[in-house]
Amino acid sequence: MSPSYLTGLAYKVGEIRSLDELPDLADQERSAWKARGFRSICINTRSLREICVSAAEGTLRRCAIRPSQVGAIVMANSSASSTLAQDTDLVAGLSSLGFGPARIFGLGMQACSVASGALQLASCLLADETIKNVLVIVFGQANDVRERFGQATLFSDGAVACVVSSDRGPFEVVVNATTTDVALAAASAANPNSVARSYRNVCSTLKSVLERSGVSAGEIREVFAGNTNQGSLQLIAEAAGVTLPVVYRDGLPRFGHVFACDGLIGLHDYVDANEAEEGDCFLLVGWSSHVVGATVLRWVAAGTSDR
Repeated sequence: MSPSYLTGLAYKVGEIRSLDELPDLADQERSAWKARGFRSICINTRSLREICVSAAEGTLRRCAIRPSQVGAIVMANSSASSTLAQDTDLVAGLSSLGFGPARIFGLGMQACSVASGALQLASCLLADETIKNVLVIVFGQANDVRERFGQATLFSDGAVACVVSSDRGPFEVVVNATTTDVALAAASAANPNSVARSYRNVCSTLKSVLERSGVSAGEIREVFAGNTNQGSLQLIAEAAGVTLPVVYRDGLPRFGHVFACDGLIGLHDYVDANEAEEGDCFLLVGWSSHVVGATVLRWVAAGTSDR
């Protein structure tokens, strides 16, 4: 497969609210969430369509490409649920950006690990010689309070977008991988064996991805993972074979867990704040109960910069 490149990262999150501003949260609960690394969450007071369109608009602007230059669109939903009406509204929102008839592919069933699957699908679509640029939009939003407060995490609302291109972009997409353990999906989450098996899946997937990429753990400049909680970030560091300081952690207290958007949001903010060097390698990791996604990216600084 020919090389593919990632460019134009942009995101939009809901209104950032401090945990101290949430009146329905008891003091004991608030302290427990803070102990897990949370300080704020993002609550979208607008429609999901608006934040997705905002992220996509930012991407097109950063890439300096027109909708007519986008050959396909991948929309990856990491929310707990969606309806046909919501899907139709999201697609309709693209018309405001100037899109006409388009090849749109929806991706789900991968929970908060869907970002790597979306990048992999986008890269595969580039095998069609008529497609040079694929717009990727990853999004997630809690439909109610019950969905926002998870067993071990606080879900925030947001969307992140980028373009996967055949000929331009500062990041080369080196390797993508997703693993869905269907047997684990049928098991009870309360079963301690399920947790251990899920973590083994993370370890094996990351080992495979690094081997396939030819990149060692010591060559990874930064790891960007889902902000489930600070304990999960520690486990991902161990699974990747890196020290905890190599794992990006600034997003957890700032945004909470923005579903599958965390890794790409973190990459955006990190590269905006730090000077990347030719050949720097980055690892994206998504870890859900029975799904693992991972992507290795290499900074090549070709084409349009993401600055």
